[in-house]
Amino acid sequence: MAVTAVFCLISAWNEYGFAMTLNAPGAVTVPACLAGLQGQHQSMPWPQVAAGALVFVVPIVLFTILVRDHLLRGVTFGTIKQ
Repeated sequence: MAVTAVFCLISAWNEYGFAMTLNAPGAVTVPACLAGLQGQHQSMPWPQVAAGALVFVVPIVLFTILVRDHLLRGVTFGTIKQ
């Protein structure tokens, strides 16, 4: 269940296609915003891209750390006799 929760979080957090179809220009998710930065400037604004990537990754990493014990228990379930 923990693996499913991690994948559901990643999927929900990464709603790129849905964000691109929203009408309001300010109502986009981080992946859509980062993709939009690429087309607005002649050169890539690397500080903004790095900051956006960090904001995008931190919640997923924190959630994965929080459910780490459940992930390991699920992976090793049935392989180790106690």
